[in-house]
Formats: sequence, C-alpha cells, structure tokens
Amino acid sequence: MTDIIDHLAQECETDAMSVAWHPAQGCPQSLYSTVSDSAGASTSCTANFAEMRAADFPQEPQRTDDEAVVSTTIPLDGGVVRIAGVLRSVTRKARARYGSCLATMLPIVKPFFVQWLATQRALSRAQSLQQIVQISDVAILMLGADAEIIYANPAAEQILDSRDGLRRSGQRIACETFADTLRLHAAIEQFRERGSGKSEKAVDPVLAVARGGRRPLTFALARACSGYGHMYDGVEVIAFAFDPEENLTRIVEPACRLYHLSHSETRLTCALVEGAALADAARQLGLQEQTARSYLKNIFAKTETNRQTELVQLMLKSAVRVASGGRTKVVT
Repeated sequence: MTDIIDHLAQECETDAMSVAWHPAQGCPQSLYSTVSDSAGASTSCTANFAEMRAADFPQEPQRTDDEAVVSTTIPLDGGVVRIAGVLRSVTRKARARYGSCLATMLPIVKPFFVQWLATQRALSRAQSLQQIVQISDVAILMLGADAEIIYANPAAEQILDSRDGLRRSGQRIACETFADTLRLHAAIEQFRERGSGKSEKAVDPVLAVARGGRRPLTFALARACSGYGHMYDGVEVIAFAFDPEENLTRIVEPACRLYHLSHSETRLTCALVEGAALADAARQLGLQEQTARSYLKNIFAKTETNRQTELVQLMLKSAVRVASGGRTKVVT
C-alpha cells in the first residue's frame, strides 16, 4: 500500500494524501496517509483506527486560500474507500490534472483495494475460527508429516504439560508408551502416503492412548487440507484427544441452570451423570435415599423426563462445552 499511495500522490502532484475505509456500518478506518515535508520528501504514517472519525475525511472537495482538498471514493462491497488529497497548486489546471490522473490510476488502484478487503475479511474469519479452537474444551493439535507439533490449543497444552498420555519429544508428539508412539507415528505417516497417492485407504484412524492407572485417551486423526488440496503451513494432520474420565460436572451444571434446578438438585444430577446409582449418589452427597428420591422426582418434573437414563441423556445433550477456564452465565 505504501508504494501505491506514494506513487499516486506523486502522479497527482499532492502535498498530502490519505486513504480511509468507510464501511456501511461502523467507524471509518484510516489505512494510510502521506505528508510531504519542507524538503519535499514523503513520510508515511498509519493512524490509530480506534480514534478515526468520519469528520477526519472530507466528504466533498474543499478549498481555502492556500490549499485545495479534493477527494474521491471507490465503491466496494459493504462500503467505500475514500482517497483525499491536498493539491500543491489551487489552480483550475491543477485540479483538472488531478482529476485526469485519478481517472487513469483508479482502474489500476481499485483491484488492489478489492484484494485488501477480501484479505481483511479472510483474516477476520481466521481469527474467529482460532477463537473457537482456543475456547474449545476438546484437545486439538495440528501436526506435521513427521509428527511435529505445529499448534496445540489450551486444552491440548494442558494434556502435554501434564504428560497425561501425550507428551512432547523435542518438537514431535509422543505417547506414554513406546508402542503407542509407534502406532501414532505410523498412522500419521499413512496421511502422507494417502496424499502422495501411495495408499488408497481413506479411513481416518482412531487410537487408544494408554495412561498409567487410568482409562486411555481416545485420539482421533483427520487429514488437514484446503479446498485446493494444499496443506496449511505444513499442517498435515488434525488430532483430537478425548478424555473418557473428564469431570462432567463443569459442563452439566450450566444445563441444570437452564432447567432451573436447585443447588441440591444440580449436585444430584451431576452425580447421576457421572455414573453413580441413586443410592450411591445420596451417600456421596450426605443425603437420605428417600430425600434423594424426592429431589429426583422434582428433577424429572422440571426436565420433563421419566427415567434416570433419559435424564442423563438429556443433560449430556444439553451440556455447555467451553474450555476449563471459561465461564458461562445462563440468561433467563
């Protein structure tokens, strides 16, 4: 953008030129400005987007005793780009030369701003997707063809840092046991062979990754490629790790609030979802079994369920899944 606007300012013989994006909704964004100093050299600066106002950019050509401010707009999808310039000379000839220069240059400049807008929207989508991955409580890793870890979301970082079945071995991912590491690396290698046409298998593998004294992690692999078949920055495989021993209370409690369950009813529901029988849940919570049955009856009424299995299914389907550090607020 620097070279384009500097060249435009030079061709149009302006002492200053600014470019701003005016979306149909929202505040204008200053993209670039050039100002010539007393020596005639051009200096560049980028304005603070948050402080820009529509008044900062002339809507119509303006003129004073010693300068003429002229502007033009380039319509784009969802707004316009406004180019404003301060002419070195205020004569009619200078203004005509400016208009002629713009008429010649705009067909060349407009495709650049079309691409700029498309890039900004793509970046915005990418940032939104990254935020989704960041707040997910599912461990997500992006791996290269040699099993190197290119990206891990916070949930995955927690598993790697605690060495809970998965760990780092240099830059590569490894498992708790050597046998699981070999199986994982072999599965990742299959994706490379599939991409090179050596393998016709198109089944995405799922592995059980052993952990000491606990149920194994479920580790699912999927091929990562764009719509054009190219890898994203060396990422060949997307891996998802699921913990079958995950504490379900955190994700079930918000669902209980959605159904207006009391604190005691919520504690009982969470215990049942975790797999406890009613008598065991009552004992864990320090309740008489008859009291627990009374709570369960109220829970059935509020959730419109009739059996304990139906209640557990409803709670799991209604579970609000966010990262462990995330907070949820039920709006009623």
